[in-house]
Amino acid sequence: MKDFWSYDKDDILKKLDTSESGLSSKEADDRMARYGKNVFKETKSGSNVMIFLSQFKSPITMILIFAAVLSIFMKDYSDGMIILIIIMISSFLSYLHESKANDAVKRLLSSVSVTSSVLRDGAFKEIDNGNLTIGDIIRVKTGDMIPADCLLMEGNSISTDESSLTGETFPVEKVTTTIPANTNLSKRKNSLWMGTHVMSGSGKAIIVNLAKDSEFGKITSSLSQKDADTDFEKGIKDFGNLILHVTTLLIGLI
Repeated sequence: MKDFWSYDKDDILKKLDTSESGLSSKEADDRMARYGKNVFKETKSGSNVMIFLSQFKSPITMILIFAAVLSIFMKDYSDGMIILIIIMISSFLSYLHESKANDAVKRLLSSVSVTSSVLRDGAFKEIDNGNLTIGDIIRVKTGDMIPADCLLMEGNSISTDESSLTGETFPVEKVTTTIPANTNLSKRKNSLWMGTHVMSGSGKAIIVNLAKDSEFGKITSSLSQKDADTDFEKGIKDFGNLILHVTTLLIGLI
């Protein structure tokens, strides 16, 4: 749900078709079937060996490897070894960069707590975070991790640590007033964000966005994606392909 911080309590309850007494177990199960579980989509990452080998797929790299092998075959060992060393160093640095991105995703996902106090069937229960759904009302207190993006309904001097999202180290005091839709993330003081935790106070909040649609989820998704090639990198690849085709043609003619 977009711009949920611009809604007041009554509007958000109506929008999400729920009430202050929370959802029933049956309604929660129906919503989980409709929206999915409150978990991140598991992405399979390749083994370290495959990640390392993928660094050699560039046309320029393949040409350099061929040149190094040819130099060694022609007994020009110094040139061949220098080329191979440069290729290995470059590939190793690229491998480290990609591995660190994968590790960062795992650390972010492991920082989310396991259970939350949720209002179901008129009573608060400890429920696995994966079984939370849109419209659930949760109770949070000092030390709790926020399990999904929520709108604060009631607050008692509640403040949260949002450094994982904004980089701001100071606690953010939360209020229940509505916030304009175009407000920056760091100033949406009526919202609780997945992956942050409560520094002090307590409160009740309604879940609006699940893991995959949360701000926390956007960060993990961006870390999982490979950086887009720059214009320079695209130009190098195109140039490498051109050289590869010309070299192949000349070898065939010779």
